Amino acid sequence: MQLLSTLALLAISLSGVAPLLTTTFPRIPLPSSIHPVPLPVPACNPSPGWQWASYSGPFTGLEDASTLQTRRPKENGTSPSIGWIAVPGWTDDTLNASNSFAMQHRAYLLVPQSGRYSFAFSGVIDRVRVWLGSEAAYAGYTNGNQDDSFFYQRIDAGDFEQGAGVVEKYFAAGQYVPVRVLYYNAGHSGDFIMKMTGPDRQELSDDYAMLSGCDENGKPVTFRRWGNEA
Repeated sequence: MQLLSTLALLAISLSGVAPLLTTTFPRIPLPSSIHPVPLPVPACNPSPGWQWASYSGPFTGLEDASTLQTRRPKENGTSPSIGWIAVPGWTDDTLNASNSFAMQHRAYLLVPQSGRYSFAFSGVIDRVRVWLGSEAAYAGYTNGNQDDSFFYQRIDAGDFEQGAGVVEKYFAAGQYVPVRVLYYNAGHSGDFIMKMTGPDRQELSDDYAMLSGCDENGKPVTFRRWGNEA
């Protein structure tokens, strides 16, 4: 095709007719895939991960979230992702051997872009409470100031339905937003799934969850010690 075009222009030139001016546009390749917004560079270099703490005892004694503000956990540590299954040393045997327990997860979400963020919960057995981006997510959390709660429930005789739902909130880019999730298990098998989605509908990985945050001056911000959150 290029050879024919060149010959045609040459023939026109030889015939005494001025060739047309042409402009060649560079070929722009289409992206092979769409990638989510890149992770911002943290100002105070926090480490990714979730802090967790577990509490044992009768379910009725754990149901009031405010009692955990000043209660020393049975165990605590950090994990790379949310959920008891990601906690080091926890297995199905650990879960099945327990009568009932509660487990908190907390982290600072490093917001990559401004917009509404969705936190979708599914497969909840037995209950989840969630606090997002508020003072209560940092400390002073209660059943009354939670953003939402999802729970396993009876829908008719002998039939139950797993808890599920979505919480949405607006966050500005560059913020470190405190996130707190409190999970209850009334005994034996149970779990929950949480998926975080950004304004572009791309799912956020746990790489956006930080053990600590940064303030507007780039100084570290941390959660209070477990048991000292009133």
